[in-house]
Amino acid sequence: MVLLEGYIGAWKKYPTDEIKVRVARPSILAPSEALLTEFMTIKRDFMREQGMSEREARKAAVESISFERRFREQILNNPDALKKLGEIKKLAETKNVRLLCYEKEPPCHRFILIELIKELKA
Repeated sequence: MVLLEGYIGAWKKYPTDEIKVRVARPSILAPSEALLTEFMTIKRDFMREQGMSEREARKAAVESISFERRFREQILNNPDALKKLGEIKKLAETKNVRLLCYEKEPPCHRFILIELIKELKA
């Protein structure tokens, strides 16, 4: 299985023979609006109030709101999202599949999605 991840801003730099899957909103595989809004608010607060860099604030916000646990629950409780993950897993058996989002570096939900896909039973 060949699952890759990438940054939407670099879309055109990735090989043309791979399948690219956008997992940013409005994708069914994106964080809910509520979770994303909470994350963005906390991240902004960390940057403003504690002088953290964007990357530091992103990491701190992910931890402080239990982002990974909540995002996993969101996906695992959504039959349509699970179906899409299964489709991606099947595609990745024969082709390179790249999940793309707006964050350049981890933490980002696309890394959680890759873990979830790998955890799916055949």
